[in-house]
Amino acid sequence: MFEIDSQPARLNSVNPRAELHGDDAVPAVDLGLSFDASNEILSEFGPQLRASLYGKSAAKDAPPAAAQGELDAVPPVSDWPHLRNPCIEGAIKLKFEGVGYATSIEYGINDDSAIRLEGCKVNGIKVTPKEGGTVSIALRVQISDPDEGDLGHLCRMVGSEVIVSLEAPKADQGALAA
Repeated sequence: MFEIDSQPARLNSVNPRAELHGDDAVPAVDLGLSFDASNEILSEFGPQLRASLYGKSAAKDAPPAAAQGELDAVPPVSDWPHLRNPCIEGAIKLKFEGVGYATSIEYGINDDSAIRLEGCKVNGIKVTPKEGGTVSIALRVQISDPDEGDLGHLCRMVGSEVIVSLEAPKADQGALAA
């Protein structure tokens, strides 16, 4: 299941809104995040996704820059660095929605001051494959009834680089034992 741990990311947007819980309007917020990662992260969304976008050797119609060699003492980003279809331009939207995530955004001087948001939805994932084995990921985190203080801190961080963790919900251990 898709997770990230202490990932440097850009907080692109904080969109406050209201959502209905029955007849009651409850405050909610959408966070827009983006980051670059190794294309290995694509395997968390589907077993064949990375293999469909990347290969070990450059595509025959790829530009000469795609055949760039490796540098000494610099580990490669991925063992499958080359785009299979360099003609793909822009982001690819993935069909994914995760519910029950815990989101943590570092704020302050230690882990105790991090903004911790429970019961989040993760969706709106878009990936932009890049030559060299890197993929840009943009996603949305939706939170119902956020703490007002946390919302204020998040609004101040819009446009900033943050350190974020997304923790997928754990399986209900009681349900597994039954």
